[in-house]
Amino acid sequence: MSLPLATLEETSSSLTRTEIASSTSIPSSRKMQRTSLKQTQIQHNKTESESELNAWLALNPSKPFPILNLPITIILQIFTSLDIPDLDSLKSTGHQLLMSLANDSVLHQHRLRSVGTTCLEPYLLNRPNRLDLAKSKILKGLNLEFKINSGSYLHSPTSIKTYETSEKINRLIIKNKLTKALESRPIFYQLTSFNLIDEELKNEHVSASLAPMIRSLKRERVKDQLAQQMRYNKLLNGIPIHPSKCWEGSN
Repeated sequence: MSLPLATLEETSSSLTRTEIASSTSIPSSRKMQRTSLKQTQIQHNKTESESELNAWLALNPSKPFPILNLPITIILQIFTSLDIPDLDSLKSTGHQLLMSLANDSVLHQHRLRSVGTTCLEPYLLNRPNRLDLAKSKILKGLNLEFKINSGSYLHSPTSIKTYETSEKINRLIIKNKLTKALESRPIFYQLTSFNLIDEELKNEHVSASLAPMIRSLKRERVKDQLAQQMRYNKLLNGIPIHPSKCWEGSN
């Protein structure tokens, strides 16, 4: 009995599928073997390097650690915990490997993501809020404290312009008030007539803060003149002493 055509086609297709599966499974198994061999080699190299370092440290406990004998990945991991001045000092050593690792862009990006956040975190937690900035006049605006407290504060370029124009208007108002007050103030000679300013200051053209010093100097001059009169024995000859003349002489 001969088999029908449909059964023959099914058997041939099943055979081809098994052949394809076997052909694809062979290279995949080879890849797995290669990767496993590589992993074993890497682990073997790591164990060898670790054993060498442990032996060196046991023999030389007082000497500095030989960082150049470490793998590059471990050196980069150590460099991530260093600060920028430390990396700059490594660049100035002149060693090509250390200079290239200290200038690595990936290292600096990792530092910014890991170390930078820890450095900035306390400053970000202690930074002032908008209300504190408004009270200290760092953040400026019209009725800014009221808007922040009510929750209606919205920053926009128009708010900045309105604040600047209001400041200009306030300055003009203060300027006009000062000019009017200066124009209506009394003259220097009127103040002396009201005994608001001493005659001494009017004649000497000095400030009021120096008036006590001027008076003390004039008293000392009067004392000196009286002492001179006593020295020359004018009292014995019957010549009277007039303090008013001494005061006029001091002027």
